[in-house]
Amino acid sequence: MSYALQGQGGARGGGGQGAPQSTPEQRAARRDSIAAVRAATVQEVMAQIAGRENQPASDVFRNVQAWKTIPAGEFLKNMDEVVGRGLGRGCNDCHVANDWASDTLPRKQTARTMMGIVSDINTTLLPRLGPGPGGRPRAIQCITCHRGGMASRNAIIP
Repeated sequence: MSYALQGQGGARGGGGQGAPQSTPEQRAARRDSIAAVRAATVQEVMAQIAGRENQPASDVFRNVQAWKTIPAGEFLKNMDEVVGRGLGRGCNDCHVANDWASDTLPRKQTARTMMGIVSDINTTLLPRLGPGPGGRPRAIQCITCHRGGMASRNAIIP
């Protein structure tokens, strides 16, 4: 028996805010449009850093707090594919457009905190389980919990 009231949404799609659920097609179209904007942004920034994409991210970009030592090109790829795709968000959800170093948006600090949590899990907790399939180290990413959507819909966060 279900006690969910019609029009109040549920754990998926409505977020409990009374909004109607999106269809799978609508959700896919939203994901695709956000991914296209992220890809265009990455391409634009890659053009701006041309010739420096193999230097450490912290040498190329200002105010880098995570992934400082990876090459700048890989840093951008990770921001797009790991963070953006994992959360189902665009660059401007955490960053001020054309002022990537700015810390004025609270979501950027939340993302940094979560990246630290992921790092702690990957380096401290998961190794206790031993190697994963094929002997590879076990690891999680944003998408492990967020599943490409907002945490309030897809993950239980205490």
